[in-house]
Amino acid sequence: MILNKFYNSIGKNIAPLKSQKLHGINPRLSYKKNDFFYLPRFSTPEMIEARKMDKIALRDIDCFYDKSFKNADYNDYLILKDDRVEANFSRVRWVNPKDNKAYFLLKDGESDDGIQNIRILDSTGRFIKNAAIKKKTIIVFELDTDKKFQNINNVSHSDLTSIFIRRFNPFADIKICLWKDKFEANRNLLNQINDNVSAISCAFSSNVLVDTSSKLKNLYNKIFHKKLKFNPKELANKLIDMTDENEKFFEKVPSNVRIFMTSGNGGRKYYNKYLSFKRVEGVGCLNDKKKLSEFTASRNSYFTQHYEKGEFPVIQLPEGFMFTGTGDIDIPYKSNKFKLINNLEGTSFAVSIRAAKVVLNQMMEGIL
Repeated sequence: MILNKFYNSIGKNIAPLKSQKLHGINPRLSYKKNDFFYLPRFSTPEMIEARKMDKIALRDIDCFYDKSFKNADYNDYLILKDDRVEANFSRVRWVNPKDNKAYFLLKDGESDDGIQNIRILDSTGRFIKNAAIKKKTIIVFELDTDKKFQNINNVSHSDLTSIFIRRFNPFADIKICLWKDKFEANRNLLNQINDNVSAISCAFSSNVLVDTSSKLKNLYNKIFHKKLKFNPKELANKLIDMTDENEKFFEKVPSNVRIFMTSGNGGRKYYNKYLSFKRVEGVGCLNDKKKLSEFTASRNSYFTQHYEKGEFPVIQLPEGFMFTGTGDIDIPYKSNKFKLINNLEGTSFAVSIRAAKVVLNQMMEGIL
């Protein structure tokens, strides 16, 4: 629907608004003094971009792109093929959601004021242009438990999510913030937000069981392929009522900062109550078959608008560990081992990838 026509169809009492001013997850228009109504959920630029990026994520799951880089010049070819960790974290394959075309972005120096110089190549390695982009910051917000992964060089959960962000946006700064106490949210998170922060990646959830149907009703729904019906707005209000006042600090985050949060790992019957807040965007998990992962929760677009792959095999090579799905060494670790370790699975990895990609889109705005 074209918003300008939509405005004209709803009368003269609506406050005049420009379409480009409508942002966020739940856009709404006001009329009279205290009344409002909601616009279609995916009518804002952010949500249109989310739909496009979901399609790109699905396509990239089984997309084996050409790594011959046949049109790259000699120096760019060496950078693209360099398998050292410091080199592979200085480049990224980026798909522009505006044209669905893949590009390779290479670091080419940084000035003292945080402006990064990059070289932009097409999918074959052909040079397109040089560009300067402004560095932005992503806050990794995690619970203070921050468990260790002993089979992956004893790295912490926040280390892993940070690596996924670096892998899909090597140009962003990363801050790690651990949520130790719900009463300290202002000090732990809000005080870390400055003008450079563009997004918060929340790698945790608070899941609530929603499906309270009887076993007989569940069996009936399964036999006749019926879905559990509920009003998502009513559910969101109930979940907000279940949230402690000290947990509602998301409402205080500046409006220019995107808040991404995991849909949760509870499965289809669970909903992350924090996704009920109007500014928090949910990120769910896809598997290798382009389906929702069995564990991904909050399966309704009112709560979850984004989807990324979130299941990755962990491979230990003599040079180190590989797990982000890009074919590069993610953690250097010299050994004589070659083995397949248990998969990394979780919506916390999906949310890290989506936050990184969205901020990279912002950094590339107006460049291509």
